[in-house]
Amino acid sequence: MGKFTRPEPKWKLSEESAMVQIGQFLDGYGIDPDGGDLASLKNSLLEKLLRFVRLGYVEINDDLTIVQNLVEPPGSVPTITYKKLKGKAIIDSDGTAKDEKYNVALHALLGSLSGEGPAVFQTLGPIDLQVAETMGTLFKVR
Repeated sequence: MGKFTRPEPKWKLSEESAMVQIGQFLDGYGIDPDGGDLASLKNSLLEKLLRFVRLGYVEINDDLTIVQNLVEPPGSVPTITYKKLKGKAIIDSDGTAKDEKYNVALHALLGSLSGEGPAVFQTLGPIDLQVAETMGTLFKVR
């Protein structure tokens, strides 16, 4: 199979600046990217997060709120702001039946954190949904 070529992304942040934001996120949630059974998954997600932060799709604030800048807003709201992860959001997402799809729990978690409810994620475009689900998966594998 031939090599695919894509235009160079239009980075909004340097890799170093993005790594500072991600470092705050990891420290604030006590996430060890190299620890536990899920280390390779965490590292894969963090590589995606690094790209999303550099592209300006995600901003991690000092208070650990996260702003997702939507590429294709489904309405008049251009961003989704996720509050700092707390026990209620974790319990809300863990409380789904085991036979339900993983994304149901993921969207419940993201809906709880953002205050938007899980239904908003059904209206997001593919890039925006990928960004949101990457963040949600990082919260779940903490």
